[in-house]
Amino acid sequence: MTMEVRRPPRFAGTLFGAFFFLLGLFLFVLMVGSPISERIRMQSWQPMQAKVIEADLQSRRDDEGTLIYKAVATYRYRHAGREYQGHRISLHQGSDSFGSYQEDRYRQLASAANYNRTVRGWVNPDNPRASVLDRGLRWKLVLFPGLLCSVFILIGAGVLYFTWTRKAPVDPAIRDKRPWQARSEWSPEGIYSKNRFTIAMWWIVTLLVHTVTLPMLTALPGELHKGNYASLAMLLFVAAGLFCLFKAVKKTIEHRRFGPVPVVLDPFPGQIGGRVAGFLKFSRRLGHAVDFEVKLKHMRTTTRRGTDGDRETNIDCLWELASRGKVRVSAGSSLVYFAFAVPEQMSSSRIEDGDGYWWSLEARGRMQGVDFHREYEIPVFRVGGTPPAHKASEVELVHGKTDFTEELEALLDIEQRDGGLVIRQPAGKQKLAKPLTLFGLLFGSIGIGVTFTDAPILFPLVFGGFGLLLTGIGINLMITGYETIIGSDRIVHRTLRLGREQKRVDWPRAQVHGLRLSRSGSGGEGGKAVEYFDLLLQRINGVTVKVSAGIGGRLAAAQLLESLAMLTGLKARDEYLSAKPRKPERQQA
Repeated sequence: MTMEVRRPPRFAGTLFGAFFFLLGLFLFVLMVGSPISERIRMQSWQPMQAKVIEADLQSRRDDEGTLIYKAVATYRYRHAGREYQGHRISLHQGSDSFGSYQEDRYRQLASAANYNRTVRGWVNPDNPRASVLDRGLRWKLVLFPGLLCSVFILIGAGVLYFTWTRKAPVDPAIRDKRPWQARSEWSPEGIYSKNRFTIAMWWIVTLLVHTVTLPMLTALPGELHKGNYASLAMLLFVAAGLFCLFKAVKKTIEHRRFGPVPVVLDPFPGQIGGRVAGFLKFSRRLGHAVDFEVKLKHMRTTTRRGTDGDRETNIDCLWELASRGKVRVSAGSSLVYFAFAVPEQMSSSRIEDGDGYWWSLEARGRMQGVDFHREYEIPVFRVGGTPPAHKASEVELVHGKTDFTEELEALLDIEQRDGGLVIRQPAGKQKLAKPLTLFGLLFGSIGIGVTFTDAPILFPLVFGGFGLLLTGIGINLMITGYETIIGSDRIVHRTLRLGREQKRVDWPRAQVHGLRLSRSGSGGEGGKAVEYFDLLLQRINGVTVKVSAGIGGRLAAAQLLESLAMLTGLKARDEYLSAKPRKPERQQA
């Protein structure tokens, strides 16, 4: 029986994208292409001298109340012995408020009419009745509409691209048995980075930013002339635009120099509990004075919806290893080898874009001229079986830290007694306690300070309330400790605050399901995101108590779980390792 896979619907996206794309293209041709093509045709027009009969400056207000001007005039000129009359002043016809062009042209033509002077113009030799006084392009009237139309074109093109590249649902058989085949870009022959997409995004951002900054630059001299020196803040937006332009140009040059550079994994896919190894494949020779750094990073993407309904996406690096790539140069190509040992406790790659854990391989090459920098999302899974032996001749296998005994001993006191194993976490040992308290005091201070300003009462209430909440949580973590006695027949757990018993749980050991981990939060440490875990003792009915809280890092938490399971004889439940959703649970302490 074959399963029919429905393609994602495309009609609405195609209609929406095509509308924006064609509208932007039509306006671009009308507002940008038309004046440019007309200027090209005027290149063959011949110069002439025109006598201005009359000149005037018309003015009106647009829908937004802005005063706009249009210089009008009547002039006579001679061509091939005959006299003609013309009215066209500029290549661009119509009223506008871009600078002082219209006022300047009116003053020039009015002065020529008053003092009986001639002005220079241009006449079409094939049609002498067609003439213009100024055939020059006004780039403000070309550039700004061009940027605006380009935004419409890019929006339409983007919608069409994402509509037609959206992937079909993954076959459940592949998802369960061979998830590394779920994405077409994951190929044993080579995985490519999204460098082209990155370049396109930088150019789009550059275009959008300059759509704002160029009008600012136009308005800046006038604002400074009025004494409005605060308008110099516009230069910050200009600097942002120049930075975006720099990044777009740099990435474009880098891509033109190196071209597409795939990463080939060997073995494919990368293996949790085994290794991630392979090479970068360059289709050109690299010089000898090159230095490559390759990083393997375990990432997590989470999306949360705020109280205002906005979605916030966070991307955190949870674990990384770095090594020097080994470069091998042949006649017409170069290979950069790497090899990393991956701990058993890591999570497998997501198979669809969005929230989840994923693996990134980042390569930086420093060399003469343009440096190399690419990032790849690669497949890393728990494959099963014995990992193939590493070929030491290629490159040294890099191992990360796997022993966290020192960190765990600083967090917990473990003692073996006649009554069983005693596990204590004294108060003040949780790493999140102090940062939460400090942030709470900071927000509370801001709330107090705002009360002495003219700000609405909502601001001190929000800042003060949030600061009070964080401070309360932080102080509670600082004064809370846990003591668990795991005996042969019973398990006794106590929650302590300021050394006093606040809660006591006494369970028959036969009713205990086992030990497991639960992610409790995340924070920053040493420039990287750190996941924090709680070690839980779980009863058969789903009720849990905390044996330890605030364990920093998944590898340290997994080591504690395995060690205590071995010392106590309780089962280490693998809900965490399999990364499958768990049923809602009740926590007793």
